[in-house]
Amino acid sequence: MHGKRKILIWLIMITIVAMIPVLSADASGSEKTLTFKEFLQEVVDRKGNFDGGGVLVRWEPNEAERKIDRIQSNNAQYQIFSELDDITLSNINFEYVPADIFEHTDAWAGPGNWFKEKIRNAEFQFLNKGNVTLKNCTFEKVIASPFGDQQNRSGDAERSLTVTNCTFSNVYNAYALKDIYPANARIEDNRFVNCSGAIYLEGKISRETIYVSKNRFDNIDQYAESGKENTRGIIQLSAGFTTGDSTQIILKDNTITGNLVKDKGVEGGLPVLRQIADLDGMEIGGWTPGEAFSIKAEAEGAYALPSMPDGTDGKINYRFAGWAATNVYLGATDITNKSRFLAAGDQVTENGMYYAVWEATSCTVIYSDGAGGAVFADQVFTVVPGDATPRFNGTPQREGYLFMGWQPTLSATVTENTIYTAVWEAIKPTPTPTTSAAPPKTGDGSALGTWIGLLLLGAGGMAGLALHMKKRKS
Repeated sequence: MHGKRKILIWLIMITIVAMIPVLSADASGSEKTLTFKEFLQEVVDRKGNFDGGGVLVRWEPNEAERKIDRIQSNNAQYQIFSELDDITLSNINFEYVPADIFEHTDAWAGPGNWFKEKIRNAEFQFLNKGNVTLKNCTFEKVIASPFGDQQNRSGDAERSLTVTNCTFSNVYNAYALKDIYPANARIEDNRFVNCSGAIYLEGKISRETIYVSKNRFDNIDQYAESGKENTRGIIQLSAGFTTGDSTQIILKDNTITGNLVKDKGVEGGLPVLRQIADLDGMEIGGWTPGEAFSIKAEAEGAYALPSMPDGTDGKINYRFAGWAATNVYLGATDITNKSRFLAAGDQVTENGMYYAVWEATSCTVIYSDGAGGAVFADQVFTVVPGDATPRFNGTPQREGYLFMGWQPTLSATVTENTIYTAVWEAIKPTPTPTTSAAPPKTGDGSALGTWIGLLLLGAGGMAGLALHMKKRKS
């Protein structure tokens, strides 16, 4: 019995050990998957609010499972969620896998066969009546279009689009966020990678706030058919784009990498804005003065150019000087051809690229005591870039310290905003001398007599001791 019990215990232990990897994988949350059809049903069942918890929705076009509603250029378009009001999608990873599409027919195309080399993207055309919110999602070869209710375009005035912490990648020959009809859009903390365009604002409703901030645009407007590179730009304003007294367009703290905007020493061809709408001199807010900005114009004489903000890039204070055509442009802060610039509100005279140019107006030089103002108040100077650095008024003095100079070292001329901070070294106190006992004077007679007396006393004691010892022996 004892032997059988030991065997049973060993079998149980082996089974538990074998299950550990399975339990660990399940606890760590292995990637869940949904078919495209299952995803659509999940959203409807949850009345438009679906948190996928990291689910992967990966699919090839399959007309038997879910028919494509429209073939448009390079996109397989799915018109979805017309029965819903607001939509919120979060923590979902979408991936479209191009495949050949045979015998497709829709109201715009077909019948015919469409091959994967042509149809490279899927497009979600959201037909819901309310707002669209996308959070923490990835879109691989997938376009998101908050198209809305085509039968109620006046309702776009109350609609909004919010896209945060999403990634859009490898969208061919199209914009990643397309057909943005809502009057308000907040697009923040996203990444657009290798997309032919990033953001396309459509519709004629008067806009309220378009806020595009802290996004990363990596290699935009290159993944396109031959000859179409640098034609879409990061953002497009459609011909019907309408502004009102309260309209704000804010492009703030975004990062552009890969394909760049042309500047002095930078060979780039990227348009930040593709403008085929009248902005009538309104300011594009949030852009850092002195940072290269470009517009691709495509409607000769049809609209007025916007303005750009004055301000500082943190180093130099700038004033917007105007727009330079390609043959006039020398760099974002080079005003050599200022007399040939177009002003904000001027209408374009020919199609092409126009670049914002800023004029450096001043730099600020500050002398600080490095002690929070306890020694002296900041001395502040406003200087034209290139002028000599103004000197500190007076002599820096601080009780108990020596003034050692300025950090950083003073520059001969002013090239940017600079704060010079006083450097101090504490003065060490002078040490106080200490007193010690004087050594005995040389030749002191009293001391010598004392020593002689002690020697005689010791000799007498020794003689007495020797006599006593002699008597005892006798």
